Amino acid sequence: MAASLNAFSPIPSNPVKTDPAIVVSEESHETNSAVPASAYGPSSADQPGFVEIISRDERLPIPATSYVPQNTVADTRVRITLQENETYIGNGVMYKGFTIDDKIPGPTIIVNEGDVVEFTIVNDGILPHGASIHAASTQTSKYLGKIMPGDSSTIVFRVNMPGVYMYHCAPGAGYYSISGRHNH
Repeated sequence: MAASLNAFSPIPSNPVKTDPAIVVSEESHETNSAVPASAYGPSSADQPGFVEIISRDERLPIPATSYVPQNTVADTRVRITLQENETYIGNGVMYKGFTIDDKIPGPTIIVNEGDVVEFTIVNDGILPHGASIHAASTQTSKYLGKIMPGDSSTIVFRVNMPGVYMYHCAPGAGYYSISGRHNH
């Protein structure tokens, strides 16, 4: 099954519900005292404690990491260039800012589940750039964190989960946000 990398986050096939418990006492229902508090969710006494939650989580299957030794031979090679640029985005509008391969959004990259991918980022700009690749279930900033102008960096990883994942510039520690700049 193919996995696609672009500007959208993965949509889980089995999302986990994280609705908080609602605890309401009977006294707070002056207009409808016939509804017991238990109808609004379990009380805090019914909630599992920290130890029970940890025990439950230890029994959950853990997805395999995408990490592979960085000298692993890749099935697929991807190379994108990050830079500051001006590009036409349609309807007479020119966008001046960060681009990927001279455009925004960057290209959709399609790889197959199980592929070992060699992903290279080239910084052709005048500012530090970096990348976060959400299809890689491993720490990408270690390899692609802050890439200085004129440099490039590469990460090799295995694609373990099918889906649509985003990738984006991530030079570290909110660099663009602090500088008031838009991210790729």
